[in-house]
Amino acid sequence: LLLLRHPRRSLLPLLLLWFSLSWILLVPFGCPAFSVLRVVDVIFGRLVLGLMGFLWVMPVKRMIIRPAIAALARPESFSLHTEKSTLPSDTIQCGDWIIANLTSYCDLIWYWYKCSGVVMVTSDFETGSLFPCPNRFHVIYHFFIQKLEDKNTHHNHTQPTAHYNLPLIIFPECVSSNGRGVLKFIANLSDAKRNQRIHLTCTKFQSDLFSIAFVGSQGYISFFYHLWKLCSQLQNTLTARTILPAALFSSNFDLPLPSESSSQYNRTLQQIIAALGHLRPLSLDAKDKISFLKSSFE
Repeated sequence: LLLLRHPRRSLLPLLLLWFSLSWILLVPFGCPAFSVLRVVDVIFGRLVLGLMGFLWVMPVKRMIIRPAIAALARPESFSLHTEKSTLPSDTIQCGDWIIANLTSYCDLIWYWYKCSGVVMVTSDFETGSLFPCPNRFHVIYHFFIQKLEDKNTHHNHTQPTAHYNLPLIIFPECVSSNGRGVLKFIANLSDAKRNQRIHLTCTKFQSDLFSIAFVGSQGYISFFYHLWKLCSQLQNTLTARTILPAALFSSNFDLPLPSESSSQYNRTLQQIIAALGHLRPLSLDAKDKISFLKSSFE
């Protein structure tokens, strides 16, 4: 009844119910629970995106790197083009990593809707340490509600692949960007192996009157005000592109191991993701952004 009479007001109760059900279903990590979770995520995710103004959820465009000119020495020369593929090996599987940019909390909602059962990986912007977080409330709090002065709070970090045999989504920027560029990656991706299946994905938002990008965590009031403004839009647009895993580990194009050169590894991933969304790969990182925001709010 609340959904029919007051669709905008029903968004937060809907998220509360969705996240609670998802947490209960993710605890046993069993196949039956996973199948039910997929249904729950599709139903609730579609409703939530609709209330946010994403009336049409665009399909993901799958891209590949044209191997003839791809070279790590010149990452700015990557040539990308669309590749239609329905192979099971190209879909997201257990143990896969999805490495993506982060612009808005709408990214999180969209990923939970499109890739049921994924576990978000949050990170410490000071150290780049990663820790998996299946609790969806905590993920939104960590990236978008937690105050700036608490961002460098240290946690008991665990290796992402140590406890979860589920797809992992990693946001190497460690904070959200402004939607016009991709921040320098500072996440510690040393747990990635040569044969690690990685889906590089870039999401991009468009809105004529309102910026969907959530610039920074400034407290609860700012977050909910931004959410209210977002839901006041009649229509918002989200597009996504992804690189097929096979394109990254072909005989003509191969990523370096993070243990060999972590900076080169992160820089290469950043430039590929930026190229996917036609964004700028920035030289600024999360520390620079948070320092700037802190000085602006003082």
